Amino acid sequence: RDYDGTAHKITVSPTTGLGGTINYSKDGGTTWITSNPTRTNVGTTTVNIKVVGDSNHNDKDCGSKTLKVNTTSIAVTWDTAQTTFDYDGNAHAPTVTTPVDGVTVSGTTEKINLVRTTETELGTYTSTASCDSVTGGQAKCTNYKLTNATSHQFTIEKGTSTCPTITAYSGTYDGSSHKLTISGTSNLGGTINYSKDGGTTWITSNP
Repeated sequence: RDYDGTAHKITVSPTTGLGGTINYSKDGGTTWITSNPTRTNVGTTTVNIKVVGDSNHNDKDCGSKTLKVNTTSIAVTWDTAQTTFDYDGNAHAPTVTTPVDGVTVSGTTEKINLVRTTETELGTYTSTASCDSVTGGQAKCTNYKLTNATSHQFTIEKGTSTCPTITAYSGTYDGSSHKLTISGTSNLGGTINYSKDGGTTWITSNP
């Protein structure tokens, strides 16, 4: 059956009146125990069974059965509105809308934490989601299989530059050259240019 967070074991009946005590082995008969083995996480366990005879009975080999837990499928859904981002020097990737709070297994919610491929520079990319960790330990990622669209394409486009703070100058003639006061010139997304003819000609020096 699919992983559900619950410990499962083979069904054995009856357990009494067999002429001895039921023993179980998970290592092919090297080690025997009297408790019925369980399996919770994805994988297969082969359980050998025998009856260890009492004073009136011989031992009896009862063969073997398997415990098999399959992966649980979790559909991934992306925020389809997030297909483009403006460049801002930060890493971007579309967000995943499901799973968000996790999935409920055996009445308990296990939160699946996804890691997404992010990009920073201009271009078109494909972000892929994969299981990073699950409540209870990273190894529990193996209990889940991500389905639906595990990848989503997005584009980082040119962002809009920002303007610095510009202060005009007004004063009485004093024989000195004056210019606009420009502040906040870092991280504008480009180079400041100036024009004295309404935008026909541009220069990089403050007039």
